[in-house]
Amino acid sequence: IHGTGQRNFMKNSTIQECVSIDSTLYFENCSIARFFYCYENVREFIMVSEKKTWDDALDYCRVNYTDMASVLSEKELSVILMKSAGEDNIWISLRFVYRYWLWLSGDALEYQVWGTDAEFQYNHQESLRHENTPINTVDIQFRMPLIMF
Repeated sequence: IHGTGQRNFMKNSTIQECVSIDSTLYFENCSIARFFYCYENVREFIMVSEKKTWDDALDYCRVNYTDMASVLSEKELSVILMKSAGEDNIWISLRFVYRYWLWLSGDALEYQVWGTDAEFQYNHQESLRHENTPINTVDIQFRMPLIMF
C-alpha cells in the first residue's frame, strides 16, 4: 500500500489492523464487531448484517461464501459504498500484518483508494489522516458488519 512518496507509518508495528469502509477507509483494530462484505465466485458482493469481529467475519465468509470482499477497482468501491449506504464502517479483507498490508482474500494489492502519493500521519490517538480522508485505528475485537463475495 505504501506507494512512491509514502512513508511506512507502522514499519515497526506488531499491531494487526484491518480496514473497514463507509464513505472513506478506516484502519481499525480487527477485534471490533462490524457488519461485513463477502463475495461469491463471480465477485457478487453480499453485505452481511450481522456484526462480527474481523477474524470471525473472515471465517464466516469463507464457510458461507467464497471469501471476504477485496476492493479491486473504483467500480467495486462504488458498488460496495452503494450497498452499504447508511451503515457505519463495514469490514473488507484488507489487513495490516506485521509490516505489510494484504488482501487476505489473496487478491493483488494494486488498486489504492487513496492514491499512490498519499502521505499518512500517525498521531497519539491512534488515528491516521490523509488530506481529506479520515482513517482511524480501532480494536480488531470490535464487532462490525461485513461484505463478502
